[in-house]
Amino acid sequence: MILCKKGVCGVQLGKFDFVHYDLMKHVYETFQGVFGDDIELQNFDYSNTAMGWFVLEYNYKRLGYHILFENDRLTFSVRIIDKEGYHTWLKQIVKETELKYGLTKENIDIAVRTLKTEMKRKNICFYISKDGKQYKKEQGIVTRIKYPFRG
Repeated sequence: MILCKKGVCGVQLGKFDFVHYDLMKHVYETFQGVFGDDIELQNFDYSNTAMGWFVLEYNYKRLGYHILFENDRLTFSVRIIDKEGYHTWLKQIVKETELKYGLTKENIDIAVRTLKTEMKRKNICFYISKDGKQYKKEQGIVTRIKYPFRG
C-alpha cells in the first residue's frame, strides 16, 4: 500500500510493518471508493504496538474540510474540521444507534458511506471552544452555547 506521509507521497507501507495493516488499507480503499476524486489523503500516522492505533487525515476538496479517521485499539472515530477550526464528529451528526464504532470492515464501510451522505447535505453543525467558552456554527452562523449550570 502506497500512502502520503506528512506531504511526501509514495511511502510504501508493508503488510508486516503494522498490526492493523489490513484495516488501515481497508479504510484507505473505502474512502477512495466512496469519495473518489473529491477526497485526498493528506497524512497518516500509526503505532505498531500490541494495541496499535492509526490516523488517516483527508482533505475533502468540495467543502475544504479535513476529515480524520482515528483508530485506537478496537474502536474508531471520524472527526470533521472546517477551515476555521470548528469541528464535529460523525457520531454527533447521526444518531449514535445508527452507527457502530467497533473496528470491523463492515462498520468502516457504513461509517464512510454515511459520512458521504451527510457531506452532501451540507447541514453540519460544528463546535469550537475559545477562551473557555463554547460556540456552535450552523450554516455559517456562530452562536455561543450557554449552559445553565455554568457561570
